[in-house]
Amino acid sequence: DLEINRQKAKDNVTKAQENQKRLHDLKIKKPIEYQIRDKVLLYKAAKEKT
Repeated sequence: DLEINRQKAKDNVTKAQENQKRLHDLKIKKPIEYQIRDKVLLYKAAKEKT
């Protein structure tokens, strides 16, 4: 009985980990690949003191 419960717990943990990985992978954004002649906005975060 104890071995059965341990196996069920192990299966549940594995299933939960796979689900969490799947959801995390969906949220990850793919890096933007710019091509030559693409127009982009140049933003300087460091402001100059005037």
